[in-house]
Amino acid sequence: MTVSASQYVQTLRFSHAIPDEASWERHLIEIGLEREAFHISNDDGVATLKFWEPDRIEALRVLARLDRLQ
Repeated sequence: MTVSASQYVQTLRFSHAIPDEASWERHLIEIGLEREAFHISNDDGVATLKFWEPDRIEALRVLARLDRLQ
């Protein structure tokens, strides 16, 4: 069985509300991403989120939520 999913990449800025990768990870799970569907890497205070989502409309909703948080 093949699962077709697109990869999306978003830069995350740390703030007082979401100060580190662990906080972002918890928040992503709260907004509906499954833990195995994303990866966060940190490079000098700026995190890069990569997530995989087969449904483009849902991916755009996630990206919109992330934009509102930053």
